[in-house]
Amino acid sequence: LFKCESLERCPGGPPGGCSKNTIGISCAKCVSGFYRSGRSCKPCGAFVYVPLVAYFVGFLIIGALRMLWSQRAAHVEVAEGVLASITVGVMLNFVQGLGIISSLNFEFPVGLLEFFAAFK
Repeated sequence: LFKCESLERCPGGPPGGCSKNTIGISCAKCVSGFYRSGRSCKPCGAFVYVPLVAYFVGFLIIGALRMLWSQRAAHVEVAEGVLASITVGVMLNFVQGLGIISSLNFEFPVGLLEFFAAFK
């Protein structure tokens, strides 16, 4: 004997008398083409193709941006490289400052101490 978790899945009757779209011991599995949603089985829809379409569209967008990026003038790329290195330097300085502040012997609030612990 197996205990069924809900009367919706196992309405009773002879063994194997599961509710609609459920099968198996204690009617715990959904039939092919259906997925478990709470206590019932719902049909698989066209949403299976949504990630595939999203990846395809994302790939096209990234390709278009790459093409546009490669057509830029050389002086613009140099200026952007300098700005990127300055930005990384400022961010590194900020993180180092947080690390130094977290090592000081002050009575910080617990939430702030947990935040500082991430930078040790």
